[in-house]
Formats: sequence, structure tokens, C-alpha cells
Amino acid sequence: MKRVLVVVLMLALLTGLAFGQEGKRPIGAVSFELGGSFVAPIGVGVEFFLGPVGLGAEVRGLFLSTGGSLVGTVEPGAAVRFYFANLDSSMYLMGGVSYLTVFGVGEGAAGVANVGLLKPKAGIGYNALFGKNNRTRFAVELGAVYMLPVVEGDALDISNMFPILPHFMLMFGRAF
Repeated sequence: MKRVLVVVLMLALLTGLAFGQEGKRPIGAVSFELGGSFVAPIGVGVEFFLGPVGLGAEVRGLFLSTGGSLVGTVEPGAAVRFYFANLDSSMYLMGGVSYLTVFGVGEGAAGVANVGLLKPKAGIGYNALFGKNNRTRFAVELGAVYMLPVVEGDALDISNMFPILPHFMLMFGRAF
């Protein structure tokens, strides 16, 4: 598990380095993400900057193995961020959505649960670019997420069972 995390982090940082351009405004960023979900807290995200707006995609997950069986969560998502100032140091508003699903592999069988969680989210954050040529990125988000259970493709509205939960995420990466 540790080797996979190290490989993912190194790929994210090397991708940012490979596409780095000196002296120009960044067009995007690749980030290693921590948090954002209690059951899928580790992931990788990419964001493209279009003026004061950033369009992002991410995938987070968590994998546990015991006794030859593997259980994991995968949470792909997308977000839009509106930056109030220059990307070097700026507060931003975030709105997005993700979908959490669970899978299992073990003893000659594999499967994906036909139940998941659709998670619309909103928040506020802070983004900073620093280091040589302002290519190292740090961002922090704080907000709220609502969970809608999805069973076999149909969203269920059980708002009295799933409250609005906190959203907290740290991002470390490279701008290119």
C-alpha cells in the first residue's frame, strides 16, 4: 500500500515538473489530495485554470487487504473553483460533486456494490503557489458535503438519515 502511494505521489510531481514552464502564468496543476472523504481520503487531482475559474477532476480511494481479500472505495469527482485574486495567493469558492462506490476482491470472486453515494459539495478555500517560479502548489478547502444514496441508479432522498457533513481537504502538488 505504501509503495502505491509513493508511486502515485511521484507521478503527480513528475508530471507537474515535465510540463512546467518558466515565467508564465500556470495553465494547470496536478495535486496529491488528503482528506475530502472519511472513507476515500487519499487521491490525485488535476485542475486547469481558465482565467479566474479552475476546472478540476479528481479520484480518491482507500484500499484495505486482509487474509487474501481486498476491499476498497473509489470516489471520482469534479469541481469548479472561482479564484478571487491572482493564483499566487488567493481565496476561492468551490462547488463540485463526486460519487463514492465500494468494491471487493477475494477468494476467486470480485464485485462492485450496486449502491453508492452521490456527494454534492461546496466550500471555501485558499490556494498558494510558491517555490522556484511559483510552481509548487498548496491548497486547503473547508466546506460541507451532502450525501445522496444511489441504489441501482436511482437517487434516494433520505435527508433525515444523512446530515450535511464537513468537507476538509489538503492539496500538495505542482503547477504547470
